[in-house]
Amino acid sequence: MFASCGDAESGPGGNSAPEPGSPGNPIPLEKDGVLDWPATLAEIAAAGKYVTLDLSACTGVTEFDPGTANTGEKYIISLVLPDGATGIKEGDPDNPTFKNFMEHKSITGAGVTNVGDVAFRNCAALTTASFPKATYIGVSAFAGCVALTTVSFPKASSIGAYTFYDCRALTTVNLPAATTLWIYNFWNCAALTTVNPPAA
Repeated sequence: MFASCGDAESGPGGNSAPEPGSPGNPIPLEKDGVLDWPATLAEIAAAGKYVTLDLSACTGVTEFDPGTANTGEKYIISLVLPDGATGIKEGDPDNPTFKNFMEHKSITGAGVTNVGDVAFRNCAALTTASFPKATYIGVSAFAGCVALTTVSFPKASSIGAYTFYDCRALTTVNLPAATTLWIYNFWNCAALTTVNPPAA
């Protein structure tokens, strides 16, 4: 269960800090042992509090699949995947893998090498994604992530088509190991100023 975070404190000028468990002050939640994802979502949903969820110490997961439960996902502000997870399940245009993560702003996966097609499509709140070992970023993986600002995938050699399609806030892309980029990878990325191009 969630630990108590105490009362909100007054900030400068007498303004109250965001209430613990609100989108602006999510509660840290860490899990370890064999991951029971349905139970974790049920726990989050029952508490009704926004969380930063750290699953890095969890075991038993190689391909992360958040499923379609549509319960506690809406309360997850940031997510650290299990260190043993090497892949993120592929979605489809009507059912992106992370479609129920409506407030999800940050995703990290230390061991992820494969980001499936359509994984984060239309995750409108997502601002950062970090997969330092990823070698494949799927087709439309981040398409429509209108709040995404910076991406760095230093080992990604294979980049699918439409990967960052309509990422309107994207300013910086670092893909030093990429061998090919597609013409629509950065369509409607009006804020984009820096792209580290594919290797020669």
